[in-house]
Amino acid sequence: MGDKTTKWSYVLTDDLASYLAKAATFPGSEINHQTIDVGWRDGAKSQQEVADLISEVIKKRLSVRAVPWLVFRALARPVKLFSELGYDLIQMFLFFKKGVYISNISKQEHFFGPAPTSRDAITRWAKGQQLIS
Repeated sequence: MGDKTTKWSYVLTDDLASYLAKAATFPGSEINHQTIDVGWRDGAKSQQEVADLISEVIKKRLSVRAVPWLVFRALARPVKLFSELGYDLIQMFLFFKKGVYISNISKQEHFFGPAPTSRDAITRWAKGQQLIS
C-alpha cells in the first residue's frame, strides 16, 4: 500500500504474541505501565526492502505493486459510512505514509532480550509457511 520506499517498523505476529505473553508474566513491577515499541534490530524497512529480503530467503523473485496513497485518502470517508474498523485501518496506513512509525526497541530489548534481525524474522516466517526448509 502507498509506495515502495516509505519505511516503517515491522514485527511478526508470532513475535508480538510472544512479547505480550512475556510482558504478562514478567516478574516484578518494573514492566508495569510501560509502552514498549517492538521491531527488528536492523531497523525500519520499506516494502521494497522487505520484498527483496523475502526474495533472497525463499530464492524466488517477488515484485511489489503499490496502491497509491491517494486511493486510501479517497476511500477513507466512504468506507467510514459502513465500517469504522475499515476507516481506522485506512487511517493507520495513512499514518504510516508519514514515515514516522519507527520503533525505538530499547525497552523491547531490555525486557525481552535481543530483538531479531529482519532476516531472522523473515526466515522464521518462511519456514513456518513452508516456503523453505
